[in-house]
Amino acid sequence: MSGAPSRLRDLIGGLRSSRAQFIERELRYRTLFEGVSDGFAMVETVRDAAGGVIDYVVLEANPALHRMLGEEASLVGRRQSEILSNSPPALLQALLQACETALKGHPLHFEYHRPGGPRWFDIHLSQIGRDRLAQLVVDVTERKRAEARQSEMFDELNHRVKNNLAVVSAMLSMQGRVAHLPEVRDHLARAVDRIQTIADVHASLYRSGRKDEVDFSTYLHDLCARLGESVVDKARVQLTVEAEPSVLSLDKAVALGVVVNELITNAAKHAYPAPAVGTISVKLTREGAGLRLQVDDSGPGLPDKPNPAGLGMRLVRSLVQQLGATLDTDCRDGAAFTVRLPNTGATEPAPDSQARLL
Repeated sequence: MSGAPSRLRDLIGGLRSSRAQFIERELRYRTLFEGVSDGFAMVETVRDAAGGVIDYVVLEANPALHRMLGEEASLVGRRQSEILSNSPPALLQALLQACETALKGHPLHFEYHRPGGPRWFDIHLSQIGRDRLAQLVVDVTERKRAEARQSEMFDELNHRVKNNLAVVSAMLSMQGRVAHLPEVRDHLARAVDRIQTIADVHASLYRSGRKDEVDFSTYLHDLCARLGESVVDKARVQLTVEAEPSVLSLDKAVALGVVVNELITNAAKHAYPAPAVGTISVKLTREGAGLRLQVDDSGPGLPDKPNPAGLGMRLVRSLVQQLGATLDTDCRDGAAFTVRLPNTGATEPAPDSQARLL
């Protein structure tokens, strides 16, 4: 019997030690929870009679989150739809869907700009229970402002590059108009088209607001529209374009744009000399991680002995090699040039992060 009091004392001592450890852990958690600079909340689902998720109620929220949202009253016990009542219904629905995705065990994050306010937040969602989510909210306003300033500077740079290339193009055009030899005028006109092709890429960047990527399908339509006015005789030759949506880096877009410029110009000059009529076809399709560009015509095909001094095709081959691409030529029915760019990283145009949430 003497051992029983001893075991009881050990049990009581163990309970006291466990309670002390629990209190210490709780104190550490509370210190971190109260002092961290990022916002944090734990939310729980609110379901309708059929079991569908219709809202989320806040179970816990730290002081940083209150400051971020400008809320003096406690967030605990309030629904998200109430807290974000100034947000558009579509945004509230998108946020609800994002929470449902996270509840399925797929952590995610997105950027959120509260309507009417200047601040941007990066919100991370992760499941911490059957019907509970942890929300980590990081203020990224300064980063967004820095990105906006960088974007403005980049836009200005592209605008200046475009304008400078336009000045060079105008000077060459003036020189071509006063040149006495037709061959010199032709060479200068080709140079003007090449420079304008590069200027169009920078104009595309300036208009789209992208930093270093070009919506190449849109650019290709614009390029062909310009060449249809300046190079192709529309009364005799039809220029058609088919292009799947794709985004390319600046350097790849410039190189591929010049390739298209050369191939269309060559086809207009050599496949359809007056009074010949026909069609020049341009097609851009996606092939796995790469792109396939084809320019073809129904003219007489290529000569058996191409002109070794021809700058156009030498430029095409050089740029294709620079791109790490391949060039295939088929002259059975006219001339067809196929450029394949493997692993270009080409992607479809994407909206901004908050638009993706919507």
